[in-house]
Order: sequence, then structure tokens, then C-alpha cells
Amino acid sequence: MKIQNYLAVIIRLFAIALAVFALRFIEPILMMLFSSSPIDMRPSTMIMLVSVFMPFMIALVLWFFPMSVANKIVREDMRGEMNAVGSVEMLMVLLIGLAFYFLFGGIVDLIYWFSYSSIADSLGEISSVDIKAKATLLSMGAQMLIAMLLLFKSKSISVFILNVAR
Repeated sequence: MKIQNYLAVIIRLFAIALAVFALRFIEPILMMLFSSSPIDMRPSTMIMLVSVFMPFMIALVLWFFPMSVANKIVREDMRGEMNAVGSVEMLMVLLIGLAFYFLFGGIVDLIYWFSYSSIADSLGEISSVDIKAKATLLSMGAQMLIAMLLLFKSKSISVFILNVAR
């Protein structure tokens, strides 16, 4: 297979993930639309509708035209047959992808907690962290630690996994 074919598969998987992400937010929109909300809630409902339908429309375009998108991404000099990748390298790529997924979630949580603490400080509230928030902070730290471990030690972890599997 050519590199465009591999990229088209990844684009289709991304389209599925984007559609699932967009569908997660339909329930609050339906609750807003069918509830007896005041007129001033309508603009926020429209913003929520756009924030759901835009990713869904992008996902549809990516699903139906993955090769066109892949051909736009891949440069002309990169088009050709790909060399076979060994099992260690393939597992490394998967572990690095998993690391970036965990890192993304950890960075989003980190931004949330920094903004939460700055808003609490600006309001003059004493930032009392309850048990649930402490557990969330602890899990965020573990998530960031796992992401860094997977990112920087992906080769040794993949060799270890393949040795255990044999």
C-alpha cells in the first residue's frame, strides 16, 4: 500500500472519532431546545448547535473523501510504496500515539485547573479543594506521568511487551 492509503485509513478513523465527539453534545442541545427556556437562552443554543454540527460536517467530508484529503496532505516526493515496518517500530508508533492522547487529556486538565484556581483567586474565594478535586488532580498527575513514560521510553516498553508476548 502507498502512504496515501495508510493516511486515508487514519483520516477515516479520525472522522469516526470526530463524529463521536460531536454526538456527545447532542443531548444538552435537545434538552435546551425542548425545554421551556427563556428567549435569552436561544443564542447559546444556536452556538451549541453550530459547535455540534460543524465537527459532524467535517467528519462527513473526511469520511467520504479520505483519499482526496490524503493526496492534499502528502507531498509529491513522498508518494510511493512504503517500506515494511518491523513489529518493534509499529508498537513504538502505537505507544507514542497513546502517549500523545494521554498528554492531550492531561494538558486540557492542567489548563482547566490553572484557570479554575485563577478565577477562584480573582473572586477572592478561598480555594478549598474537596476530595473529588484532589482525586482529579492526582489522576491528572498520573496521566501526565504515564504519558511522559510512554513518550520517552516507547522503544524499551515495546521491546519488553514483545518479549513477554513471545
